Amino acid sequence: MRDRVFGLDLMRATAIVLVVFWHSYDAITYLAPGFSLPLFLDGVDLFFVLSGYLIGGILLSLLSKPGLTWKQRLGGFWLRRFLRTLPNYYLFLLINIGLAVVGVREGLINFNALAYVPLVHNLWKPFSLFYWESWSLVAEVWFYIAFPIAVAAMMVLGAGHKKAMWWTVALFIVAPFILRWRIEPLIGTLRELEINVREVAVMRMDTVAFGIAAALLRARYPAQWRAWRWPAFIAGAFCLTAVMMRYGESDLRFSATWNFTLSAIAMALLLPLMSAWEKAPRWGGAVTWLSLLAYATYLIHLPLRKALEPFYSPFSTWAGWLQLSLYWAGCLALAWVVYRFYEKPMMDLRERFAGR
Repeated sequence: MRDRVFGLDLMRATAIVLVVFWHSYDAITYLAPGFSLPLFLDGVDLFFVLSGYLIGGILLSLLSKPGLTWKQRLGGFWLRRFLRTLPNYYLFLLINIGLAVVGVREGLINFNALAYVPLVHNLWKPFSLFYWESWSLVAEVWFYIAFPIAVAAMMVLGAGHKKAMWWTVALFIVAPFILRWRIEPLIGTLRELEINVREVAVMRMDTVAFGIAAALLRARYPAQWRAWRWPAFIAGAFCLTAVMMRYGESDLRFSATWNFTLSAIAMALLLPLMSAWEKAPRWGGAVTWLSLLAYATYLIHLPLRKALEPFYSPFSTWAGWLQLSLYWAGCLALAWVVYRFYEKPMMDLRERFAGR
């Protein structure tokens, strides 16, 4: 794991902790009635920005290599991305269908569920059948498809690969913002915002694009990227806090539009410092391990919670905390099994096929 960057692992680990925390928030507030967090930090957005930053670097490397055909560039990129993302997606699609059929997890299985196979169920409109956490994978997978095609089209028209990537980033930032601005007058509650904006793929691709913008800035200005890492981090943390303070039902116009843009910019500003933190400290092993399990944990945590709910009883406070702790431990244990025996072998396959 010498090629891993600890700061990026820390961001990924933080993202999955945030996701599981917010989906455990009702249990936590039940066990500790006085506990409340007025600010909402979205772990999925952190995943999006980090993903964009990483694939931005990969695309820059592929496009700058001489002698490669478009088949080799795009085919190699898509092969690596899809063998990273799709095996887990389809495994848990089958698991969620099974859980819905036997009634362990609520959901509706009908003809419309076929949209889950090509990952178009929430591409341009809300969905409400089952496997709700898959919304973010639709946004990522279709970004992986659309962004390189748009870059290739601009290069065919005569733009250099860096200029083509910048123009494509601008397109993928502006278009979702316009879509959100147009639908905002129809949003009346925070729940409607979640369903009709936050979880619709075409309205969220700008968050990934800001990560790519960060990768382009690092490639273009490497000295400044390193020199300004602390000011950028402080500015990003301040901006993120300000955005979180304003997010909510009291300001739905901001929450449905500028919130996603400014949050993504703030998270991207954390990257210069975090990408410079290469070596893991002594306590960093647990963070790296959690980072490796993040994807599997993301897909496991909600089905596992629904599977365990029939066995939950509102015991005394200490027993409730024990149950919650066992749930978190169960998420990580099952995630390790999936990673060790399924996800990692699939990633090893992509190295073999990509080499060809």
